[in-house]
Amino acid sequence: MILFIFGIILALILILCFVNIRWGAALFLAYTILVPVNDITIGGLHLGENLVKAILILALLCDFKLRHHYKLSWKLIVPFIFYYVIELLVIPFQSETPPDWMYNSWRVSVMSTLFGAFVVYNVLKKYPESIKIFRSSLIFSILVAGIYGLFLTTTAGFNPYINAIVLMKGTALDAESLLTYFSADDRLFGRISSVFMHPMSFGLFIGLSFIYTFSIRNKIKKWLFILIFGILALDALFCGVRSCIGGIVVSIAFYLILNRNIKIGLTALIVGLIAYNLILQVPELSDYVGSIADIHNTQGKVGGSSIDQRLDQLNGCFNEISNNPILGKGYDWNGYYHSKYGDHPVILAFESLVFVVLCDNGFLGLFIWAFLIFLVIRNNHRIKLSDKYIADAILVFYFTYSCITGEYGYMKYFLLFYICLVFEDLKDYNILNSSKDKILRKGSCIIQ
Repeated sequence: MILFIFGIILALILILCFVNIRWGAALFLAYTILVPVNDITIGGLHLGENLVKAILILALLCDFKLRHHYKLSWKLIVPFIFYYVIELLVIPFQSETPPDWMYNSWRVSVMSTLFGAFVVYNVLKKYPESIKIFRSSLIFSILVAGIYGLFLTTTAGFNPYINAIVLMKGTALDAESLLTYFSADDRLFGRISSVFMHPMSFGLFIGLSFIYTFSIRNKIKKWLFILIFGILALDALFCGVRSCIGGIVVSIAFYLILNRNIKIGLTALIVGLIAYNLILQVPELSDYVGSIADIHNTQGKVGGSSIDQRLDQLNGCFNEISNNPILGKGYDWNGYYHSKYGDHPVILAFESLVFVVLCDNGFLGLFIWAFLIFLVIRNNHRIKLSDKYIADAILVFYFTYSCITGEYGYMKYFLLFYICLVFEDLKDYNILNSSKDKILRKGSCIIQ
């Protein structure tokens, strides 16, 4: 029943995109966050992710080309397009992963990551007033996911929403296995995934939402800002994903150092000290948060929670690519390996972006990612933002979080938050505009 309801909602959103692309794209943004199902069948019609994204692009083309004769823009997401183009060009020279797997994985990743972001970007570019609709969509999604995440602290690891979806798409055994994973004994409240299929995705969402909410603090009511920040802070503490706390701390430190805002710095320090002292009053939380900085492996086996263990995993990556250290083992080799053999005996589930990049693309992969980060930061500093370092901060969180946990389709969520954050913070015209595409709109804060 729940999948049927989702299918009806998705179908209505797609129809709305042809009627009003602004409302349709904003609602699709909320749907992407709140519904962790990529393919739904209703009445014999299979709404797979490929078809849905194709319909979104078609709706955008109908609005831009048939209705208004607008030009499509790529410039804010050009760094990510370059990344995927380079990855595609490298694939023919990689031989340790089946070519059909590599090309299909590349296609799936491109459609999942770029298509939705492309639609959101172009809608915001041509309809700058729609930023209010997207802001409302994100705030609604953050409140729903955040409040539901706090509710799950009372269920001992049981997630009724995700359990219902798993039962509809899988078996009772799948649901039981999920419950066992969520109700971890080494977490005070188990592992909380909220509206996401995995707690790691929820942890990413918390951090992205944290930075986005901070960026719009002057555009929403003060009580709403405090409410959202409080919910997200508690979610970060209770969700059972220590990487979330680590990523937020690193991004906050980065922002404060570069921004040199004494007022915000002192506020963050005071709030941090209060939070730390409160954590110390709860032994379980104190041990849990303190384990982020564990240096030694106390269990004598390879895992993913200490520096020693991570070094063992890194050495495992070097052993894997020893035959081809420059190009690695192939695009999405980590996914191919896991689907065929399960966890790696040393690298385990490839719980770091560094491990994924090294194994899949070797040392070339490190340069590709360094180039991607350089292009994004260059874009950020060529855009005239009200807060020049906030766009860098959300990139730092995404990169830090992925390096700690791995990359499991996180770029899709990052790009959506990143695009909305840039348009929220934009104060003037910028280099993203081509000379033929500039339209002067006095008093508007838009990319035009």
